[in-house]
Amino acid sequence: MKRILILFTILIAFFSTETQIFADQNVWTSETNLTKKIDRVNLVTVNGKIYSIGGHDQNKFYDTIDVYDPEIKTWTQKGKLPTVRGTVSAAVYDGKIYITGGEPINKKLDIYDTVTNEWKQGKAFPNDVAGYASQFVNGKLLVIGGFTKYTDSSDMVYEYDPSTNMWTEKARLSNPRRYTTSALVNGKVYVIGGINESKGILSSIEEYDPQTNTWTTKSPMSTPRMGLAAAVLNNEIYVIGGNTATDTISGPGTVEVEKYNPKTDTWSKVTSMPTARGFLSAVSLNNSIYVAGGSNKSIYFSVFEKYTLGDNGMSPSQPEDPGTSQPDNPVGDRVILVVTMTTGLEKEFDLSMKEVNDFIAWYDAKDAGRGASFFAIDKHNNNKGPFSSRKDYMLYDRILTFEVSEYSK
Repeated sequence: MKRILILFTILIAFFSTETQIFADQNVWTSETNLTKKIDRVNLVTVNGKIYSIGGHDQNKFYDTIDVYDPEIKTWTQKGKLPTVRGTVSAAVYDGKIYITGGEPINKKLDIYDTVTNEWKQGKAFPNDVAGYASQFVNGKLLVIGGFTKYTDSSDMVYEYDPSTNMWTEKARLSNPRRYTTSALVNGKVYVIGGINESKGILSSIEEYDPQTNTWTTKSPMSTPRMGLAAAVLNNEIYVIGGNTATDTISGPGTVEVEKYNPKTDTWSKVTSMPTARGFLSAVSLNNSIYVAGGSNKSIYFSVFEKYTLGDNGMSPSQPEDPGTSQPDNPVGDRVILVVTMTTGLEKEFDLSMKEVNDFIAWYDAKDAGRGASFFAIDKHNNNKGPFSSRKDYMLYDRILTFEVSEYSK
């Protein structure tokens, strides 16, 4: 009996220590500040670098594009926008950055080639727009909500096809919203928060399925916010900062961070960021989230902060956190990966945990605008015939969604 009690005590101490270690690794740290104090800046990633686009302070909007190298922690001016811009939601496709509208309010579509450092113009957006959300899905750009003047919010959604240089109207939002944010997870777009004139600041979230062209209302955030930012880690959406009062110019910012799990439609609290602010921007890169700029009661910030998951995001599962044992974190010996293509075809693979984690890492990287456009999956036991190996090459823009089921041999 004595031996059992001693062993039980040791186990408690071990797991308590492990839990504390993992908790402590989920931390915010300061990176090299932006080159100026601004809000309404926008971040995107291309080939492992972070691009800071435009921005605004109390006196003017900016036309600068700065690039951050996370390896050497330095900012370098890359080029300039065709015109000064702020309050845009840029999106990346095939190494190019697409920027629609923005403040001062306009309808231009500017496309930046990060390799040649050159700009070209696409077909103008159907209306003036700023304060919107945007995502590339299946090779097409969605521009969602926003405003055309400072006293309205839009429920309009348009899709741009780079191959035809044409805009097409899509299904409208359930709630008009401006100063909103969005994220892309498993082929679906999530639009979060914002403000409209009839309901004030919003806590609601809507999910868009591009295959059915439909919007579905999901569980809301705990705190209504506008001018907020979002980034994705391990197929979960981190919603960061924002303003909590209806004064859109000088309202108070918040340090609040919440995490949304699309599979379980649940929210959980995350460690608050160090600096309270709204009208900020965020992006995920290398298992971390980078957050830039913002303002709080007319005070502008150049701060650039990073949130990092402990143990590469593989912290021990907790009963109150339904997200830690979802398909993005396989826990069994083997995994069944089912990939649903945009054509509706399902492909099933019996893989190791490492192979599935490699696939997810590739998908997340490509979702962030970097890496190869395809991923090779070994067919293993499905290797029919006299071949040394057979591989199925998955194209990123052909994947609608995927499901992971763990099992032990």
